[in-house]
Formats: sequence, C-alpha cells, structure tokens
Amino acid sequence: MKLLSTLFLLASAAAPAFAQSATVNGEWALHLNVSGNEADDTCTFKQDGEKLTGTCKTFTNVTGKIAGDVITLDLTGSQATLGVSAKLEDHKIVGTVLVKEYGMEGSFTATQAK
Repeated sequence: MKLLSTLFLLASAAAPAFAQSATVNGEWALHLNVSGNEADDTCTFKQDGEKLTGTCKTFTNVTGKIAGDVITLDLTGSQATLGVSAKLEDHKIVGTVLVKEYGMEGSFTATQAK
C-alpha cells in the first residue's frame, strides 16, 4: 500500500510538468474568419517559457504568452492588430480573434506544420 501511495504522489507531482511541456515552437498555418472574410497566413512562433514571439508573412510583429494550454497573441500588421485568445489542442491552436481597431470578432485556427 505504501508503494502504491508513493507512486500516486509521484504521478500527481509529474502531471503539471507534462501539462507544461507543450510547445508552439516552429511553423504554423493560420486560418481566420471574421464576418465571413477568410484569410490564411504562415507564421513561425518561438516560445521562451511562457513568452511567445514570432514572424508571419502578413503580420510584422507577433507577441503573446502561453500558460498551460491557454494562448494569447497580438498579431500586428500594417492596417490592424488582431488579438487572439485560444487553446492548444492536439497540435492545433483553436480560438477567437478580435480585430482591435474595428471591434470585429471571428474564429482563429492554426495547425502546426509537419
């Protein structure tokens, strides 16, 4: 019984470490749909702890953070800044996007390149 209790404690302690091991480093294919206007882009994200940065073909500045499976991003382009609130799910990022200058919302998905 003592061995079982010890194994349970070790597994419980390791679970948060496994949850934190998700990474978004690398290339991602983005798809946005805002009020029926669809757009695609390719971005490369770099994760340093909880901090996210990156570059895209369309957006000149990418900043954000990841906490567990929750991701927030600001994608800044020449005409607008998009705020993304999403979750990391099976090598996909799924959530919502807000075009800050116009108050328009839509869907956001990103799929990690293989």
